[in-house]
Amino acid sequence: MREPSRRERPQLLFASVELITPSRPVPDSMRVNAKGVPQVHSASSIGIDLAFRRVSMRAAEAVTWYRSLQSAPSLPIPVADADRGRHDGTAIQASSLADEPAWPFLSTPLADPSLFGSGDDFYPTPFTGPGSHPARAHRQLAVLTPQLERILGDEEARRWLLRRIHFDVARHDELLGGAVLVVPDPDVRVVRTSMARDAAGREHMVGEVRPRLHRSLRGLTLTLFEERFGAMNLFKSFEVGDALMIAPASDQIEHAGHALSHTERGLIDQQKALPYLRTIGFNMGLTKRRVRLETRDDRRKGSKPTVHDLSETDWSTNSVVELHPDLPRSRDAASRFYASSQRRHAERLAHRQQVQWFDQRSVALRFIREQIARAKDAVMIVDPYADGLDLFNFGHFIGRSDVILRLLTSRLPFHNAENVRAGFAEVLRTFRERGLPQPEIRVLAGAQNPPIHDRFLVVDGDVWLSGNSLNRIGERASVMLKLIDPAEVRTRLQRLFDTAEGLDLGEMKP
Repeated sequence: MREPSRRERPQLLFASVELITPSRPVPDSMRVNAKGVPQVHSASSIGIDLAFRRVSMRAAEAVTWYRSLQSAPSLPIPVADADRGRHDGTAIQASSLADEPAWPFLSTPLADPSLFGSGDDFYPTPFTGPGSHPARAHRQLAVLTPQLERILGDEEARRWLLRRIHFDVARHDELLGGAVLVVPDPDVRVVRTSMARDAAGREHMVGEVRPRLHRSLRGLTLTLFEERFGAMNLFKSFEVGDALMIAPASDQIEHAGHALSHTERGLIDQQKALPYLRTIGFNMGLTKRRVRLETRDDRRKGSKPTVHDLSETDWSTNSVVELHPDLPRSRDAASRFYASSQRRHAERLAHRQQVQWFDQRSVALRFIREQIARAKDAVMIVDPYADGLDLFNFGHFIGRSDVILRLLTSRLPFHNAENVRAGFAEVLRTFRERGLPQPEIRVLAGAQNPPIHDRFLVVDGDVWLSGNSLNRIGERASVMLKLIDPAEVRTRLQRLFDTAEGLDLGEMKP
């Protein structure tokens, strides 16, 4: 990437180097245009041009180029002369890079596709496809510079990158400015585990490891394991050969997983314990008739109606199909265990939200003031009904003299401009007397309909959503909760604050 307005070397946005096994076709390089330039996207809103190219290199040269990013970064040079462009091999800029793990060690990426896990929360190589597995990886992680950070704010640029590098840089911003080396296992092509039954109906875990073309499976160990109701039950290791590896289960298998390791290369492949599909549920309904409904979504006089076509369901039925109806064991214990686990998972999420039910004003005031008192950096109160008294009643509970206090309100609580000025003038005088920084106050446009309705309290990085305004909170029952992922809301609130009107505080007299 590069800023066209500045004559500097292009900066590395992201690079991945993937080695391929001899059994795969030799990849080609993306051709440049007649001017010797690869694919380019101009992100005009942030003043940055992005360029992308896929290059085919010899394995040794690719690894050498990957390591050179820390000392003498440059654009890669394709192996075929016909694919080379006029910029190939020229110097570029790269952020300060740190090895993970220490070079030349490699690590095995781990995913968690379980019921309560996630496929890519911690997955370090989200851009690799199934053809790359099993594989190990090495990363060179970069410091996030202001120029790289600007990419995150341009949605169009992110979409352009997503179609080429196969991951969203906003979800995996730790990869921005860095590089990743992906090394497929030279011997193992695929690892499969399954469940089988013998003539007596007893269940067995079955493992299979298939080699790459003309490769050996010597030195490999496959471990099959089963988790039952949160505890490890079966754990059996096999020396890998050509035969299937079979481990009899003590009962009906609950959650099965595996781990494949090598005597020298360490962990090759791993799958967390997952359940087998045993039942399929169906929910069917019969449409009785279709009706047309007109609504007036806009309450202004003369607004046009909106037409909706609706379906009415006459009846519905729920069915569960047992894939293995011959199993005699009742599933009641398992159902209760996993229902209870899911409830605890939901409770843990609720605990992170710290949901507060307020039906007493004194309790609400104490809680909000405690949150403000913990601030170490900044506090923003967003309430279209807040006035100077609210700023006094809550803002003075900041516990550090260097904390920035901001208030975003509207003209709704004030009858005229003089009330605005007089009320805030008196409150600001109290902050000056305490020796605290003067709060930053902004007023939203719109005398009757300001552009925001909900109320928010932003304390450092946390964002609290309140169902009631500060001047009435607790008088009637309402809920206040902390947003689990507040980044987008925080950005939008800051945007509203930046575009709101500032009070002419300079002329206010105490």
